[in-house]
Amino acid sequence: MKYNNGTLIRRTLLLFNVESCVNTKHIRFSFDAYRDKKQHWDIEHVNSQNDSDLQKNEERKAWMERVKDLLTAEKDKDEKAAVYLAEINSYIEIYNEGGAVSHDKYKDCYSKITHYFDPDNENIDKDRLGNLTLLDSGTNREYHDSPFPYKRQCIIDKDR
Repeated sequence: MKYNNGTLIRRTLLLFNVESCVNTKHIRFSFDAYRDKKQHWDIEHVNSQNDSDLQKNEERKAWMERVKDLLTAEKDKDEKAAVYLAEINSYIEIYNEGGAVSHDKYKDCYSKITHYFDPDNENIDKDRLGNLTLLDSGTNREYHDSPFPYKRQCIIDKDR
């Protein structure tokens, strides 16, 4: 089952979401929200399909702020996280002062961070069912190309 078979993927993911709610016994799946024409549901890649193409400084800074929180939680456990956190903080400082980080530096930083959080990211078929989820469009757009731990936290917060 792959991304390009949208109808089958959508139905399978919907069934998975319903079953997950049934198994928790504390949450009821909101069929009304799913059928609401105002609220669109997306089939989303958990590990981003494309490298980040955030072009605007505000978008890049927002991505770095999300990653900063993740790295802060990791820095005491892993020296690499502390190094990456220092790099992210220096770039955020540049943005805060009205400057910009070059496209090459940003892409290098993005690549290092995504590899740090998911070292096998480039070895998976990103269009297979195991890398897909069904999300409402609002939640989907909240996290853009953030690493998986951030996406996971967004979804958990939204469920609450």
